[in-house]
Amino acid sequence: MIYLDNAATTQCLDGVVDVMNNYLKHDYFNASSVYAPAVKVRRDVENARNELLDMVFASNHKLLFVSCATEANNTIFESATLRSGDKIIVSAGEHPSVFECAKQFQNNGVEVCVVDLLPSGEIDEEDFARKMDRRVKLVSVMMVSNETGAVNNIKRICKIAKKVNPRVLVATDGVQAFGKIDVCVDDLGVDFFVMSAHKIHGPKGIGALVYRKDIHISPLLWGGGQENGLRSGTENVAGIMGFFEAAKLSMKNQKSNFEKVQKIRDEFIDEFQNSGVKFSVNGNGSPFILSLSFDGIRGEVLLHALEEHEILVSTGSACSSKHSDNRILSAMGKSQAEVLGNVRISFNAHDAYDVKNIVKIFASTIEKLKG
Repeated sequence: MIYLDNAATTQCLDGVVDVMNNYLKHDYFNASSVYAPAVKVRRDVENARNELLDMVFASNHKLLFVSCATEANNTIFESATLRSGDKIIVSAGEHPSVFECAKQFQNNGVEVCVVDLLPSGEIDEEDFARKMDRRVKLVSVMMVSNETGAVNNIKRICKIAKKVNPRVLVATDGVQAFGKIDVCVDDLGVDFFVMSAHKIHGPKGIGALVYRKDIHISPLLWGGGQENGLRSGTENVAGIMGFFEAAKLSMKNQKSNFEKVQKIRDEFIDEFQNSGVKFSVNGNGSPFILSLSFDGIRGEVLLHALEEHEILVSTGSACSSKHSDNRILSAMGKSQAEVLGNVRISFNAHDAYDVKNIVKIFASTIEKLKG
């Protein structure tokens, strides 16, 4: 099997599985209990929390462990204390966990302002500056697009927002950024930063919300008061420690992983250009994601045809797979044919790819489908 959908999820590394097994079979104690083995587990969790904060250089922030990035983004919206008549800004390129959340608040009378995208997939900063005013209470713009890999200048966006309204809350979904490109939350100036473990070879079911120390967080879950009263429920210790291990491995090799994947992405583009297949590249930025539109072919049909060759790709975000369109590519100004012909290929630095053979299969499959 050739797995090319790493933006959707990644395979757990062996070292991550080993760490998790230890906390599932040996150090399995409830971190909220008070006897010595449980206290030791609690210390491990708190160490992981502090180390993760250090990894993203967030000295003015705290970290809340959550089940996933979707929960983190929903917590941000709840914590913004939005009321009817308030205004929020999101980009047209946001993940469904932000975009759909904004739509729900819109149903409750909150004004939602959607900022345009440039053809490159990045946020249109001029449009953002026009739409930013003192009524805006929350801004949410993702750092790296999960659809195209386009990288937004979050520091500049934050400066624009804070200059107009110093009290505005600025959030960035950093799921496709953390562990892959440099992140310094202090330098970005954001109030919220979101991370997810399963995008960096960690387990599913665990993520983190990094938030500024002076911000009041509104819990989504009430109960036993875990996570300092901000998220009740027995701590997912194995998940937390697996997340921490995956993060350590990703950060240790971040530079070399980036360079390796950049070469892989460039090689794919070169081979496609040499194959005679008509295609266009959608967006540019993070080398971990390559969004392509193939001429005269439906991406979904190609996806299933490639699956017969045990090549797994996607037609965009797994969280949007129930929708037939692609609002992000449309927002970039792509034609209907380009939207329908889209395939997303996403890489990791741990697999070896026979690029020539993969592209050869792509080309022959497309030729067969057209014929």
